[in-house]
Amino acid sequence: MLKKLTANEAICRIDFAYAASKNKSKTSYPIFIDGIHTQNDFAKYYKKCATADNYKTLSFTNGAAQGIAQFFYLPDDKYLQLCGFYTDGSASEMLEELLQYMSKRFPSYSLYLGFPAENAQACELLLSRGFFVAESSYHDVMQLSDYAAPNGALRAYKIKKADFGVFEKLHTADDDTYWTSEHVFDTFDEWNIYAVADKGGDAAGVLMERGGEIYGVDYANSEFDGEVFKALVGAALTGMKNVGIEYTTFFNDEQTQPFTLQLGFRSIGRYVLYVRHADV
Repeated sequence: MLKKLTANEAICRIDFAYAASKNKSKTSYPIFIDGIHTQNDFAKYYKKCATADNYKTLSFTNGAAQGIAQFFYLPDDKYLQLCGFYTDGSASEMLEELLQYMSKRFPSYSLYLGFPAENAQACELLLSRGFFVAESSYHDVMQLSDYAAPNGALRAYKIKKADFGVFEKLHTADDDTYWTSEHVFDTFDEWNIYAVADKGGDAAGVLMERGGEIYGVDYANSEFDGEVFKALVGAALTGMKNVGIEYTTFFNDEQTQPFTLQLGFRSIGRYVLYVRHADV
């Protein structure tokens, strides 16, 4: 059974949620067992999800099993994203009830749910309920105190708002990407965007970073270039370190993973994003 919690009720369950979050087979993304985040980091994140506007916290009980689920929703965009899933029982039983709740109360929303690959029960259930895999990535982290910029021929520069067209020209976003060029432009001051120029002076690649997390890299003609990738990521890492950010998170595919490891990232597992649109 699911029950909506008040902010105070939700905060009272924080110790349970943190304990459950340590088991990848019982939790969702984001995860806090990467050797960098602390219990205090988890507490801050959990409390934000419990108190912010357009966020909900639900409790789950089924016999002796308990759980907590948190998500946020954007009414204008009909977008709903899971931001916390913690249980000491069956992940599939809790998730089944949560999906029914979401479908009943947010019937016209697209649902975005991210889980560790190790949560096999959740992953299998979502595929059986009309979700598809929108992303499957390596989850990489780096302690920035350990980072030193490598020598390289390519150098990246930071894009100003007046030069947003450079980013817009290269940034690709399919129907399942929330951060389109339009959304990025509307929130430009929240981002650090870098570009690398090719020999002719045109941009060969762009990268978007916010709050210590690298969100994506785009290339000229949509063709991956390892040297461009390393230059862009290196610039972002230097920028983060210079403003006092202590660590960063980056999600990578098979193509980019070798280059992130060369830069000094450490992989802690795989992240899988499941999506179901309202018309399913």
